[in-house]
Amino acid sequence: MKNHWQKTTEWRNYECKPILETVEEYNALADKIRHKKENWLELFVLLCQKYYSDERFWCGGSLHIVLDDGNYEDCYVSWCAGYACAMNDGAGSDIANLMLLMTLKQRKQVYEKLHTKQHGITSYAD
Repeated sequence: MKNHWQKTTEWRNYECKPILETVEEYNALADKIRHKKENWLELFVLLCQKYYSDERFWCGGSLHIVLDDGNYEDCYVSWCAGYACAMNDGAGSDIANLMLLMTLKQRKQVYEKLHTKQHGITSYAD
């Protein structure tokens, strides 16, 4: 008997291309996060909002336990990164791996910002 993780139909349900389309976009955001540069939080929240906008991920998708439940410690974020990778969820994998660059304080800021709906930024442009 196959378990949930082995059902091919489940895997296809989570397949998602990355939101950040180039290595330059990913690395620029990673640099802003690592160095806590201006607007890193708004840009990352925008990335998460785009992920949530996919109707399959309205409750956090592969990152549910982090983005929706607030379990943002390393063990949960790294588990979600692996799960997103296994599910071929490129966007979820990018978000989780970027979160692994953050401090716990930064992750808490992301969680709080996502759940207060006080965003105000609409593009990645500097």
